[in-house]
Amino acid sequence: MIAVGSSEGRLPDDTEARMAAFTELCAIAVANAQSRAELVGSRARLVAAADEARRLRSVTDTAEAPPSPAACRSDLPADGRLPPRLP
Repeated sequence: MIAVGSSEGRLPDDTEARMAAFTELCAIAVANAQSRAELVGSRARLVAAADEARRLRSVTDTAEAPPSPAACRSDLPADGRLPPRLP
């Protein structure tokens, strides 16, 4: 931080302390903004990972589901065609 005085008068005696306090506040604001950006990114990664896990679980659950009753019928032809309808 830079302070510039004028030839019209002196700066107040507490100028240095006030500038140091303001500089510290600026540093805290920058750190807070960086932390918030990291938090938002972390939350986005967490949501994406949860969505991916849910999607994989859905695929796995579907793949491991028991066969449907029609797939277990032994009276159907192996080629998958249904027999003709009887009158």
